[in-house]
This record gives sequence, C-alpha cells and structure tokens, in this order.
Amino acid sequence: MGVLLLWVLVFTLSQSTMIHGVFQDIRGLHFDLGASIARGLRRFFPVIGTSIYAFFMVMIGMFLVIVPGFIAIIMLFVVIPLCVVEGLGPGASIKRSRELTKGQRWRVLAVYLAPVIVIAICNTLLHRIGLRNLGLPGYTAGSFLVTAIGGSYQAIANIVTYHDLRAVKEGLHIEQLAAVFD
Repeated sequence: MGVLLLWVLVFTLSQSTMIHGVFQDIRGLHFDLGASIARGLRRFFPVIGTSIYAFFMVMIGMFLVIVPGFIAIIMLFVVIPLCVVEGLGPGASIKRSRELTKGQRWRVLAVYLAPVIVIAICNTLLHRIGLRNLGLPGYTAGSFLVTAIGGSYQAIANIVTYHDLRAVKEGLHIEQLAAVFD
C-alpha cells in the first residue's frame, strides 16, 4: 500500500504541474515547462492533501467489493484539476468533482478505462515476453516506460475532461477557464 500511495503522490504532483501546460496548449500558446512546474508547485500542499483524501476514499471503496471503488474513481476523476485551477481545498475539491461528474460518469469511465486497459495489456505482454527475452532489468525498464507514457496520457485526460465538463455543464470557454493562470 505504501508504494501505491507513493505512486499516487508522484502522479498527482506531475498532474498538477501539467495542468498549466495543457491549458496553454489548448489555448494555442507556447508550453513553458518552468512556468508549468512553478504553477503546479504553488498548490503543493492542497494537492497532496486532496490526493491523499481521494486515495483513501477510493481504497475504502475498493475494500467494499471493488465496485464502490470504481465509482469513487469516476466521481473523483477531476479532483486535482479542480484543486489547482479553482484553488479549492481537499474537501471542496472532492465535493465539486462529484458535482461536476454527475450525469457524465459513463463518459468519464470510458476516458478512465481506455489508458488503464492499454497499460494493463502492455504490461502483461511485457511480463510474458520481456522477462524471458529481456530479463528483469529489461522488463522493469519497459514496464516503467509503459506506465510513464500511460500515466502521462491519463493525467492529460483528467485535465481535458475537467475542461470539457466545465464547458458542457457551465458553458465556460477555454479563455475563461485559463484566466486563472494569467
């Protein structure tokens, strides 16, 4: 469980850093890595608190026969973009994520499952083929690469989903959403 929590924290911090860059790209502006890192780190403690809170909600759901865990994942899918973009704390981010995903959860599930399935298939193939042909170091490097690429895609999917949910539910345009970074 400790490794999983560490992965959640690293993923969350990476995602909070990527939020600024993705919004800049959506707006057709230049992606500045330094500015994106600075923007992500400004919300460091609220993002960590939000990710830990959401992690435990999902884990409790997983212990309750798995299905509630997946429901929690979908309800909390945009919790980190909310924390960073809207400047909310952990409790408010979770409440707002539940509200924003309501009525759109099947779509969010599809967005969530696509990279998870691809990562699982690639890691399974790497496990079956890679261990035999590449040995443990090759398998580990390949698995890390698959997970890093898939995790990056997942983080971008979270951010774009947040944008799309706000546009659909609240009629906000990208410039209105991105104004928080100006």
